[in-house]
Amino acid sequence: ALLFPTFRHFDRMTLFFILIATLFALGNSSDAFLILRAEQVGIPTVMIPAVYLLFNLVYSISAIPAGMAADRFGKKRIILSGFALFAGLYYGFAVVSTSVGVWILFALYGVFMGLTEGIQKAFLATIIPPDFKATAYGVYATATGLATLPASLIGGLLWDRVSPAATFYFGSATAALSALFFAILILYPK
Repeated sequence: ALLFPTFRHFDRMTLFFILIATLFALGNSSDAFLILRAEQVGIPTVMIPAVYLLFNLVYSISAIPAGMAADRFGKKRIILSGFALFAGLYYGFAVVSTSVGVWILFALYGVFMGLTEGIQKAFLATIIPPDFKATAYGVYATATGLATLPASLIGGLLWDRVSPAATFYFGSATAALSALFFAILILYPK
């Protein structure tokens, strides 16, 4: 009940963006599924730390150029690119059948993280009233954080009850839907 009165301080654009980010988070299941998929495709267990190291290395290297690109081309374009890249990556994880493909997907997943991790929060700062920045960040973090539990539960249920690929098809679909909604948000902001 404490959160609902604060919503009146945010315009539709802010609320819609938080909803989009929450929808995206709902399909962004735990990275443990990526590791399980890598093992399933044929990456030896002993090589999993190296694959994950590649992801983190690319993530850390791409974060600064992504921030510079956001400054030059706009945060909206970078966020939209990130959502679209994630949709493609998760589709790739659904259909990948070679170890080389897994390595490439993990490297591109690092690019995705570099593109989106801080830029969504930076974009949020541009659309919220200055007097309610802390509240908006709290609502954003709460909404996306609450979506992470069902994201992994849904991912696990799909993995066990349908197929491992279904987990990634679901994530791809929610990311594509998030990209579509975000495109609508930036084309028709009011």
